[in-house]
Amino acid sequence: MAPEGKLLARLEVRLLGGFEVRHGDQPVEGFESQKVRALLAYLMLHRETPQSRDRLAGLLWPDKDDDTARRNLRQAVYNLRTSLPHGDTASPPILSTHQTVQFNSASDHWLDVQAFEDAIRRGMSASGGLDPHHLAGASELYRGDFLAGFFVRDSPAFEHWLLYEQERLREMAIHALRRLVDYYLTSGAYRRGIRYARRLLEIDPLFEEAHRKLMRLYALSGRRNSALAQYRDCRTLLQTELGVEPLEETTALYQAILAEEWPARSIPDEGTPAGPVIPFVGRHKAYARLRRSWWAARKGTLRVTLVEGEAGIGKSRLIEAFLRDVASQAEVVVLSGRCYEDASWAGCGPIAEALRGFAREEPHRTHQALAHMPAGLVAEVGRVVPEVYALCPDLPPPGLMPGNEARKRQSEAIARLLRALACPVDEDPPVDSLILFLDDLQWGDRPTLELLDFLVHRLNDVPLWVVAAYRPDALDPEHPLVPIQRRLSRDPRVDCVALDRLSASDIHQIAAEVVGDEQAGMLAHFLDRESAGLPLAIAELIHLLSDEGVLVTHESTKWTVAGSLPAFATPTSDSLHTLILRRVSQLPTSARRLLTLAAVIGPQFDLDLLEQAAGEHRAVVDAAAETWVERRLVRPLRHFRSVGVWPASHELPKDVQQQQVLEFAHDKIRVAIYSDLNPRRRQVIHRQVATALESRHRGETDQVCEALAHHYATAGIWDKALVYLQQAGDKARQALANESAFCWYNRALEALDHLEQMATSEETKADLLKKRFQILASRAEIYETPGMPETREDDLQRLQAIARELGDQDDLSMILDRLTRSKT
Repeated sequence: MAPEGKLLARLEVRLLGGFEVRHGDQPVEGFESQKVRALLAYLMLHRETPQSRDRLAGLLWPDKDDDTARRNLRQAVYNLRTSLPHGDTASPPILSTHQTVQFNSASDHWLDVQAFEDAIRRGMSASGGLDPHHLAGASELYRGDFLAGFFVRDSPAFEHWLLYEQERLREMAIHALRRLVDYYLTSGAYRRGIRYARRLLEIDPLFEEAHRKLMRLYALSGRRNSALAQYRDCRTLLQTELGVEPLEETTALYQAILAEEWPARSIPDEGTPAGPVIPFVGRHKAYARLRRSWWAARKGTLRVTLVEGEAGIGKSRLIEAFLRDVASQAEVVVLSGRCYEDASWAGCGPIAEALRGFAREEPHRTHQALAHMPAGLVAEVGRVVPEVYALCPDLPPPGLMPGNEARKRQSEAIARLLRALACPVDEDPPVDSLILFLDDLQWGDRPTLELLDFLVHRLNDVPLWVVAAYRPDALDPEHPLVPIQRRLSRDPRVDCVALDRLSASDIHQIAAEVVGDEQAGMLAHFLDRESAGLPLAIAELIHLLSDEGVLVTHESTKWTVAGSLPAFATPTSDSLHTLILRRVSQLPTSARRLLTLAAVIGPQFDLDLLEQAAGEHRAVVDAAAETWVERRLVRPLRHFRSVGVWPASHELPKDVQQQQVLEFAHDKIRVAIYSDLNPRRRQVIHRQVATALESRHRGETDQVCEALAHHYATAGIWDKALVYLQQAGDKARQALANESAFCWYNRALEALDHLEQMATSEETKADLLKKRFQILASRAEIYETPGMPETREDDLQRLQAIARELGDQDDLSMILDRLTRSKT
């Protein structure tokens, strides 16, 4: 299990590469001598077996008489007991009797040697299989020799044991790395193989086989000069250290690479993505329309572009491809936000999400924009962008006013902030234009869409381009976007761009770009037949062919079809679902398991939460994340992008481990993985996620109460769910998101129904009735919002009945007063 010191303080001991003991974030000090440290290391490696006091005394003090040695041991044990912190007195780290001493394996601790051995065991199954991610985790844990640089005077038996353990663990690391390098060499993941071959040589620089494998990996990845240089380094090292020449096999490989006789084919350098790059085709007319709208916005007047089409048609890809182009030409600021089908991921809407991302990544620019706004309006922005309070710590809370007036004031505040960002004062270099990208607008709620409608009319003279994507097939006639879209379509500042499926000629162009003209017809026929022209299906099919080794790299930048093309059922939404699951099934076991957990977390997930919820070592999580990104299953998440920081769709981050937050490349990928879960297993994982999330935000759950409510409710933990559902409702009401608040309160009432069915005591039933009163009272406060259900009087009637049942005269009087005012 991974160390969680940064979350729950526990004893963390690292013996690989040296000696280090920490408790949470603090180093543990106070060890009186090197022999006390040696005693701790010995006990931890024999933690399952009590150790005889006589044996320990003889091991560490062989030159002393028996009484002195036992007295020294008693003092060392006392020093360990007092130096090692432990929160649970029932499970102290050190257990001792008159005859034995033992490290308590049940105590709250983490030991790198144990984690290393567990990763090796999990990486190599009994059937001879291999899980590269666990082996990669073991490699990261092996920081150096066991107790490297550690010396204990006058203790030859301990030194003998130390040398034995160093050799044993070093051999385990070498064996794991050899298997790992072989795996990546065979699978064609040469870039990763290079990384672990280098690591193998760090541990054993004279291991000639590793030098040869690194030469092969360099040559196969197109780095011929590096392969030749590796041979020269190997030869120099062997001559200097051993006085010998390389083996004939090594020299023969060098000669073959030098003469360009090996390898027969190669792949591009390691900066190139792992799979084929899907060319962008069939969208030139739509692309030109985006450009016209953006150019018009640059001249100083607001423009809106609505891109519509079915799921998987490529709306987001079109917009992002254009924005990458824009960011390379001009000094633009791009804010991006997304609507979600599930309210538990929605927060305060996509516009607030975009502004929050900007405030986190560009606090200076945000502060400059806020500085030119009245404090009252800044406070209104703070309702939905809490980062504002960190930038303006002296900001007063927003003022109290009737609901409709408060919403108008909040909308005005957001409009003023966007105006300040688009037209900054004394900005160097000046901002060319502000772009607001809103994705999946079909999931937008009424407040989000009404705010967008307000901004379009309020910011007419601002160089702002709003570009939004939505699915018309997901809109019913009562959806609030329908009248807004109808009204905007008649506005000359608005352009509506509809995307269709790709034609046969478009698909042939994709095939030709991927495999060249010779095989283009065969691949195009396959893609056309299996995808029915849906761009997402085409991309997933090509990635699947690469994953399964049917598409392999060629000597040029093209790929080649090296196997038979599979046959699927007639293209349907179900076949896309099956296709995605087939791709996921190609992942190593640990990467597949972690991706399932990520799908439960939601469309976006951060690696810290994933690590804790999985109870997995971070190196394994990072290795899995790197695989997902390479295979285009997930991608790094950014809510704010400006010139120079918008990556190409095929680019991989230089260091996935630094990408704390990822999102699924398409929500259909997440949905396919999630829906494939057994319902019972799904509940268990939701509970894991909720527990980890609650632990991370203990005492500060306001920012994650929606997610906690969702996970606990889905897990069926109704008492916990009720707390966070009510908190989410209160938070939404405070932010003036009354429709969201109404939904959260409704779900809280459903949680109460479950709890009341399980209640047995009268006291519990009375407590639940009080909670029902609180939630109904909160819900009754928000009925004046347009579009809300007209059931306020029914709620007041129910509140009156509950107040009478509870015998609370004050509440009864208050409800009767509100009921009277409601009727008049």
